[in-house]
Parts: sequence; structure tokens; C-alpha cells
Amino acid sequence: MNRHPVFVLHLTLHPERIDVNIHPTKHSIKIEQVQEVFRSLSTAVRNTLRNNNLIPSSDFHVSPIQQTLSSASALFQRQTLQETLVVSEKQPLQKLPAMTLLGQIAKTFFLAETATSLVLIDQHVVEERINYEKFMRECHQGTIRVQELLQPELVSLSPSQTLVAQNNTEKLQSLGIHLEYFGGNTFRLVAVPEIFGKVQTTHVLYDILESLDTKNTLYDVMENILTTRSCRASIKAGDRVTTAEMEALLYQLDACDMPYTCPHGRPVLIEISFEELEKKFKRKG
Repeated sequence: MNRHPVFVLHLTLHPERIDVNIHPTKHSIKIEQVQEVFRSLSTAVRNTLRNNNLIPSSDFHVSPIQQTLSSASALFQRQTLQETLVVSEKQPLQKLPAMTLLGQIAKTFFLAETATSLVLIDQHVVEERINYEKFMRECHQGTIRVQELLQPELVSLSPSQTLVAQNNTEKLQSLGIHLEYFGGNTFRLVAVPEIFGKVQTTHVLYDILESLDTKNTLYDVMENILTTRSCRASIKAGDRVTTAEMEALLYQLDACDMPYTCPHGRPVLIEISFEELEKKFKRKG
């Protein structure tokens, strides 16, 4: 989020649809039907990203181990043979490579193998990407699932936050936030987006009010809030994940529009080829 690759665009447009005289130093030009141009560029970039394998390959430095690792069993929670999961045999993956899950390392990464490589999967980033796309899809379709709180929370706001809340009731409801005025600068928070069920609900409200106060568009507000909340609502490093949970997460990731990075641009998976491993073990030159 807010990090973009540098690139140069070469566009061929009809000269009659360009006005180069809107700025005295030609610093900018006017393009007719700019939305059509934007849609064409967006579609081209999106299709390119969808149709290519974006899993980064990793080269790494290793030092020979000189002593026995007594903590190896604690570091690597190896599944039993009966629990080892061949993801691709149950239901073929569409975007991700067919892989066999081997276990969890350091309660942080899933370990898997493909036909040609070892794959490390960041468990936090997996669910972060899933949550992000799920909520964005709900926002675009107007189908945000709302979770009513069993016990509504009384939320005290600053005078400026109160003004923002009162002026943006419809926007808040479209984001799944339902507030009832209680008096003064106090509101009853009665419902929040279902996807944010793992986090403290008042924090969701404070973040949304802060974004609305910056005069951002509703889309910018949604993306800013969702990026932060998808991160906080996801499993963390140090959480134990069962084989069944790993399988479910990988299938959900495979169904994502862009399964290779989190909203911040961090990779979800890193691939180490068997050829690279053979080189590290000096089996190949």
C-alpha cells in the first residue's frame, strides 16, 4: 500500500483527442475519454499480474551446521505421515502451484514442496491477503456482513470526532459501522463489519473516523482501514496452525484475485528450487 513500482508508459492516442495547450510549459495535457484510457491501462496491468507466476525465488547464504540441533523438534512441527496433506490431490489449485504441505516452522511459516522446489509460506500474510480481498469484495458489492454486538459499547469521542460521525452516518453504515447517538460526545456502537471480529471494535471506529476526517474518498477510506484491519485481524507469528487450517487457508488464498502479496506488498510465498539446494549442499557446481 502506498508503494508503487517505477515504470514508463508508451501510449498511442488519436491526436485529435489530446489537448496540449492547457498548461503554458506543457507540464500537463488533457486527454479526452480519460476514463477509457485508465480502464485500458488498469486491465492490461491486472491481466499481466494475473497471468504470471509472481512467487519470488530465493537465493540464500548457508553455513554448515557443526553441532546437533537439540531444539529441532520444537522448531519444526512435523506432521505425521497420515496427516501430511497433498493439497493438489483433494482439489486442484488454480493459481498456486500444486504442493504437498509438510508442516509449520517456528509457528510462523508453512513448509511445502512442489515438484521442483521448497516453498515457504508466511502464515500471517496468507490470511491478511484473504481478509483484504474478502472485505474489498463486500464493499464493492454492497454486501458487507455486519456483526451486531451482544452488548453495545458506549464510545466517547472528541468534539471533532463527534462532528465527523454525525456528518458521515451513511458512509459509516456503508462500511458496516452502526452508531446510535447517546448524548454529548457519546455514541452507542451496535454493529461492526464481521471480518473485524477478532480486533477491538472501538479501534475500528477510531481509525475510520480519522480517515474520514482527512477528506479522503470513500474508496480511499475503505482501503486504508481495510489494509490496517486485515493485518490486525489475521493470525500472527507464534500462533499454532493445524494441518486442516493450513489447507483451508491455502485454498482461500488460491481463490484470491492476487494471491502472491499482502496489501503492503510483502510476498506471501518464497520458492527455493531443488537445484539451488543441491548447489548449497555442493551436489552440483
